[in-house]
Amino acid sequence: MPGTPVYHRIAEGFRQRIRDGSLQPGERLPSVREEALKLRVNRMTVAHAYRTLAREGLVRGTVGSGTIVTGGGSAPPGQPAPAASALLWEGLTNESVDTVAEILRGVESIESDTVRGIAAFERAVPDPDLLRPQLLRNALCAALADEGSRLLGAGPVEGHPELRRAVALLLAGRGLVCSEDDVLIVNGVQQGLDLILRTFFAPGETAVTDDPAYYRSLLLFRYHRAHLRGLPVDTDGNRATMLDSVLSERPARLIYTVSTFHNPTGRTQSREERLEFLVSAQRRPLVLVEDDSLWELRYEGRPVPPLRALDDSNRILSLGSFSKILAPGLRLGWVVGPPQALAALKQVKEIADLRGNLLTQAAVARLVLEGKLAAHVKHTLSIYRKRRDVMATALERYFPSEARWQKPEGGLTFWVTFPQGCDTRRLLDRSQARGVSYCPGTVFRVRGGGENQMRLAFGHLKPAAIERGLKVLGALSHEEVVRGRRDAGGRIRSRAVEAAGPLF
Repeated sequence: MPGTPVYHRIAEGFRQRIRDGSLQPGERLPSVREEALKLRVNRMTVAHAYRTLAREGLVRGTVGSGTIVTGGGSAPPGQPAPAASALLWEGLTNESVDTVAEILRGVESIESDTVRGIAAFERAVPDPDLLRPQLLRNALCAALADEGSRLLGAGPVEGHPELRRAVALLLAGRGLVCSEDDVLIVNGVQQGLDLILRTFFAPGETAVTDDPAYYRSLLLFRYHRAHLRGLPVDTDGNRATMLDSVLSERPARLIYTVSTFHNPTGRTQSREERLEFLVSAQRRPLVLVEDDSLWELRYEGRPVPPLRALDDSNRILSLGSFSKILAPGLRLGWVVGPPQALAALKQVKEIADLRGNLLTQAAVARLVLEGKLAAHVKHTLSIYRKRRDVMATALERYFPSEARWQKPEGGLTFWVTFPQGCDTRRLLDRSQARGVSYCPGTVFRVRGGGENQMRLAFGHLKPAAIERGLKVLGALSHEEVVRGRRDAGGRIRSRAVEAAGPLF
């Protein structure tokens, strides 16, 4: 019927097939992606239809098996309702959760790849073996001895005062002068970004992000139902000019960027690029969020000040974390910004989680203020530098001459681009069978693309594992380049390329 929402019509089609027996209990519906491609509609539309059927009890979602027909449903008019049955939780999740869950399945299947393989290049994390447990244990014991039960109670929402002071001192080394009153302690960069979006962003508004961008940041934007616009990172174009072009097409509420050791590309914006970028951003009434969590991991070259240190417009919120320089499991990070912004973020944080873990905060504050974190970072830099160099040499030795990458000055990742026609998702299936995993470029893209790209992380891997893994991956890459060349010639068209589609 004209005017009926599309998802209603899709749901009704499946409803009729279930009632007339064309679809039997236990049968699996097509995946959201498959049905969306078939009907040429948005995946959200199909997901909404499936959710409607689940609420009626006609289908149920199962982890790993998709959407299954149950054959249940409401009783016909005039007949008694059946006895109460188990609540179908899968049908109750909201649209944002469903969308993120669908995307996350592909990412988690990569991240859960067995650690017993030759090399898992997909995780851009520090090496846990480099952190001496005794260092953290001593800091925890000392904090408890000095502050006792006060660390086990409810502390200030903005975080332990000593950790806020420690963060201010840490940032001073980056050229970013601030006081402890400018610091809000959060549970990692991801929570910091989530709080910013909850506070200063509304569903349907436009956000500009790096393209490519860290996939979990993209997931967060999608959960908040942002209209995403990508700002290219892995091109030689002028980012300020590109930002002007993007914002002239559609005004944005917020910009999110990583200027130093960008994840995934590893690229660092020069001081001149940052200043031009700021001039472009300052022409509009928008919030600029900079993720600066990799700043300390520099192996060569001169440091470039963070955007907030170069800005005089008071529009920048700076995110940082101890995850990459100490340990991801601590879940400790910070937001630095103007007092009015932090006051609003503090209110939202109190709603979200009341208080942080004061004991952990006090222990980490000691590591910073006593110089032990600086010593730890200095020790790890020499190790990560060697691993980066091993990866750069192995890429030169084993990868096809057609592949392109840049040796990063810091950070934990390489970004590799193959010729058009190569598909790193197709390559991933074969490499995982050989015990080697990585992240294909598609998971980092804002609006599709990246099929011929991959991110390789090296921080957590020993040099021997990097060498062995890239030898295997290099041999498979040579085969993929040849196959991609044939595909580009039009003689072979892989169904994987046609059907898979970008993860974002």
